[in-house]
Amino acid sequence: MKIYSQAARLVLILVVLLAGCSPAVSTPPADTPAVPPATTAAPLLSATQPLPTVPAPTQTPLPPSPTLPLPVDTPLSTALPTVAPATPVSSPVPPAGDLPMAGMWTGGGTDLLVSFYIQSGGAEATLSNVGILWDGGYRFYEVDTGDDEPEKVYYLCEVNTQLDVLVPLDENGFELEYHGDEFSVIMRGTHVSSTVIDGVLILKVDRCGNHQVSWRAVPKMGASQ
Repeated sequence: MKIYSQAARLVLILVVLLAGCSPAVSTPPADTPAVPPATTAAPLLSATQPLPTVPAPTQTPLPPSPTLPLPVDTPLSTALPTVAPATPVSSPVPPAGDLPMAGMWTGGGTDLLVSFYIQSGGAEATLSNVGILWDGGYRFYEVDTGDDEPEKVYYLCEVNTQLDVLVPLDENGFELEYHGDEFSVIMRGTHVSSTVIDGVLILKVDRCGNHQVSWRAVPKMGASQ
């Protein structure tokens, strides 16, 4: 009996040993979603590990600021430019070539004809042989004849004369005055150019009143110069 019990015990021990040495059957894992691998974090610095030394930034020295001279007060008398006082400029006298052309001139205005002769010698010129023909139309006036009613007399207001005068003429023109028994004349002319003279004629005629007429004259075509 003892031998049997010992043999049975040995068999039991072998069975246990064999069971422990056999491969274990693993249960297949359930389907789970794939998890991406975690990013490896940088290792934390240890409290005892010394911090890395960072070099201090290098500063480039600034260029020295330019030294400007201090402003100097300039006296007013030297600061402002000296301005010479303006000198009045007189109108230049035109040369002899700018005087009216020598020779016979003709022209006129409203109910007026004029003519004259210009003679030039160097820087001087003269005006002569002035002809005036003015037609003022008819006027009438009353004449006391001793009757109950005065008599009306018609009168032709006209000036037709040739004045034998000699008047100087310069760059400003000329002025002629004549006083007769029946009329008086003031004739002015302004030198516009060597071929144009503008003017005005003032007439005072007996029984016809006073009249003022503007005129213009030019050299007569074909006249000897």
